[in-house]
Amino acid sequence: MSPRPGLAALSLVAAVGLAIACAAPLSPPAAVTTPVAAGPANATQAPMARPAGASAELLLARVEDPGPDGSLDQQKLGVLRARPIDPRTLQDIPGFTPLELGHHYKAALAPDGRTLATIVWPSGSSNAGGVLHLVDPVAWTDRVIDAPVDEAAWLGWSADGARV
Repeated sequence: MSPRPGLAALSLVAAVGLAIACAAPLSPPAAVTTPVAAGPANATQAPMARPAGASAELLLARVEDPGPDGSLDQQKLGVLRARPIDPRTLQDIPGFTPLELGHHYKAALAPDGRTLATIVWPSGSSNAGGVLHLVDPVAWTDRVIDAPVDEAAWLGWSADGARV
């Protein structure tokens, strides 16, 4: 059986423990949806490094040191970043730019496994100022949708993968 392109799983390591992202709830609430094929008027492509021939099959999200340029809060609490890891060794795959996950985030993998949608919030004081990212795990690109997300109780995909 050949591996499906994209992400096989999304593992989360947070300060309080380990959680594995599971399937979406059976009855998601009604929501405003965003087309995946958002045009260039509201999307920007963020550059991300990827080693030739490598793919991101498994991501590990963890709290990391923000470095000397981080804010005071980031210096105290750390920042969330997701890095591709080798599914056999669980070690980081060198050369990938990590996904910045802000203070907190929600994520959902498209039904075909080719796009990871994430809403990233920059601070924890409120759920204001979130940003929707559409990540291609094969090409390792991050398309940022320029439409602020103030609150989202649930993030999911339509059955055909055309809408988030």
